[in-house]
Amino acid sequence: MEPTPTGDSIALVVRLREEADGRWLLHIDGTSTSEEIPLLPATLVVRLWRSINTTVLRGTIQLHGSDHIATIQGNMQLIELIRAWLLPAQSDQTRDQSSGL
Repeated sequence: MEPTPTGDSIALVVRLREEADGRWLLHIDGTSTSEEIPLLPATLVVRLWRSINTTVLRGTIQLHGSDHIATIQGNMQLIELIRAWLLPAQSDQTRDQSSGL
């Protein structure tokens, strides 16, 4: 999918699913396109930090072994989203905690 020009936005629905043959696909539905991308094994390095006395969460994400680094910024809701995805059984127990990952 081509990036949109500066100032425009696009809504995407991204689904990760396993095929019957064991392959994983990233299925992306955009406002005008639908695309399936086979996933290759990858290791992502994610570094997150939160400034003391704020709810601002900053970090970087990078493909292991690559020099390309992308910065990310969010708030504590980003931590809750990650918990709900990676630790669904524990996310309800930790919902009120603000200590980070």
